[in-house]
Amino acid sequence: EDVREMMQVCVERSVKMSTFITNLSNVVKIPAAVLKDTQLNDVIARMSILFQSYCAEKGINLHLKCCDEDTNVKLDVPLFEQVLQNIVKNAVESIVAEGDIYITTSIIKNRVCLEITDTGKGISKDVEQNLFSPFFTTKPSGQGIGLMFVREILVRHHCTFSLYTGDDNLTRFKIIFP
Repeated sequence: EDVREMMQVCVERSVKMSTFITNLSNVVKIPAAVLKDTQLNDVIARMSILFQSYCAEKGINLHLKCCDEDTNVKLDVPLFEQVLQNIVKNAVESIVAEGDIYITTSIIKNRVCLEITDTGKGISKDVEQNLFSPFFTTKPSGQGIGLMFVREILVRHHCTFSLYTGDDNLTRFKIIFP
């Protein structure tokens, strides 16, 4: 009887927690993306001004290398700026001491590509699989919504993307525009 009662409490608690999480995720509503022709290099250059001081405070060198080719893409600039801010913030947080972050634009197979690379501690293969899952975090005080937000915005921009640490121990967030 005690076990049955305990199981009932666990079931009720699980249902309440599920409802709580659903309600919480409904609070974090992202506005619809309004895509407009935009030069990605211009957005990156403007945002790098903010990133420079943030990185300098942490002893991190920010390297910007924009390609000379046309980087016109369809963007919702305010939403995409939030994506950039989140990616760079994560890169900065992954660097324990001094390090480097590289922001690079290029054209690969006639598609605009943005890559943000850092020399931080890296991502294990176990963690890599869960990075974009709702409420998954490796940070002690994290909520696990940052990369979920990034994923949602990139999907709305019809981008393909990846986040991984390579054999060279560099972590790359790669975004390819349609």
